[in-house]
This record gives sequence, structure tokens and C-alpha cells, in this order.
Amino acid sequence: ADGAVLSASGERIGGLHAAGEVTGGVHGNNRLGGNSLLECTVFGSIVGNKLAAKAAEARRARDAASTAAASAPAAAAVAAP
Repeated sequence: ADGAVLSASGERIGGLHAAGEVTGGVHGNNRLGGNSLLECTVFGSIVGNKLAAKAAEARRARDAASTAAASAPAAAAVAAP
């Protein structure tokens, strides 16, 4: 349900996600007519929200690391005898 695309061996392909009919969908080859748009909307929203949360988490981690790196020289200067 996270939209990750798997290789033929079942391994995740990093950075590649999919939603909707291209994934085979919840109905497989026996898709009910008219459900494809709803399916794409629902699962596309789920995958999009998860990816947005993952991007926000990565951004926070990057910003925290950047802030720590910027304040490290100042902290070292204060601690120096």
C-alpha cells in the first residue's frame, strides 16, 4: 500500500513508485468497469501522502544536520581554553 515498485525478484526499486491500473490494481485483470478512476485516485492519494511525509522527514533530518554542523564550530570555540 506504499506504492513501492518491486523488481522481478521482489526487491524494492529505490525511488520508483506507482499507483492505479499500472500496478495491476485490486481487481487484477478482472477489473470492474468504472472502478479504475476511483482506484487511481484513492491509491494515488495514499502513495502521494506517504511520499510527502517521507520527503518532509528527510528535509527535517537534513535541516537538523545542517544546523548541528553550523553550530559545532561555535560550540568548540566556547569550550576552548
